[in-house]
Amino acid sequence: MLDLDYVVTVHDEIRAELGGLAGYAAGGRGGVEAAPQRIENHAHYNGLDDVFGIAAMYAVQLPKATCSTTQTNALDLPAA
Repeated sequence: MLDLDYVVTVHDEIRAELGGLAGYAAGGRGGVEAAPQRIENHAHYNGLDDVFGIAAMYAVQLPKATCSTTQTNALDLPAA
């Protein structure tokens, strides 16, 4: 699983290269810290051991944890 420092470093490098708003979503750094924990807990308690499934969880959860509230709303998927 990814650790918090790695996630923050990648976030900062992407933002520096591509631009974007500084800082984190409403949860701040704690919200970013919670995202990998949610993924790890989901994988553990639901028996998710498929690398593609785990990667998909990261692809959904990390942008929500690092984007501003306005950006995060654009990431929400419509209800099925």
